[in-house]
Amino acid sequence: MITIKGKHSVLEALLSNVKISEITVYDHNPSGELKRIVQLATEKGIPIRKQQKKLHAKHISGHQNVVALISQLNMQPTSILNPTKHPLVVALDHLEDPFNVGAIMRTCHCLGVNTILMPKDRQAPINDALIKASSGAAYYMTIIQVSNIANVLINCQKDGYWIYSGDSNQGTSLKSIDIAFPAILVVGNEHAGVSKRVSKIVDNHIKIDMKGQIDSLNVSVATGIILHELSNQVS
Repeated sequence: MITIKGKHSVLEALLSNVKISEITVYDHNPSGELKRIVQLATEKGIPIRKQQKKLHAKHISGHQNVVALISQLNMQPTSILNPTKHPLVVALDHLEDPFNVGAIMRTCHCLGVNTILMPKDRQAPINDALIKASSGAAYYMTIIQVSNIANVLINCQKDGYWIYSGDSNQGTSLKSIDIAFPAILVVGNEHAGVSKRVSKIVDNHIKIDMKGQIDSLNVSVATGIILHELSNQVS
């Protein structure tokens, strides 16, 4: 179970198909968005607990008087991957920061890329911080957690996928690259980048041309720039 906090996160969960076990509202007379949350939860038959705000002030700081318990997000096995149904996929190579993962999910969803591969271990946890950073996009993502990201990418190549990754030092310029589909964009760790084994699997590295003195971008920003170009090319 995942505890989510705040009006926006809970409201977005109610509007999606994610399963909510219960909602706690720290206000006996909710109004505005809290009232809407209570109404939607009631319509969906979700249990609602109302608690006194004063008695729980220390526990609800920053939670906007509402928390909810949800089951895991839309987790699926690798067998659902289909080159026709999923022509563009993002794979995470052991990202550590849930805020980066959430931001990437938000970008993915906004650009119509709703399938993401990620390792089960040594990877930012799927928690409230990630969901909040995604602005609720995590609720709409198909998430495939795998034991070994490199092995899965090799199998995807056998199924017809082309593997790409961002690289600030080498590779084909994003301005000139011609992407072959179906494609998987691999996103590397914030500090180490794409692992050596995964780098050897990649069919082509993509370089973002820089104009300033700083020669690298935050991983979520770089992913957004590359993904925007790739999503425009996918048919």
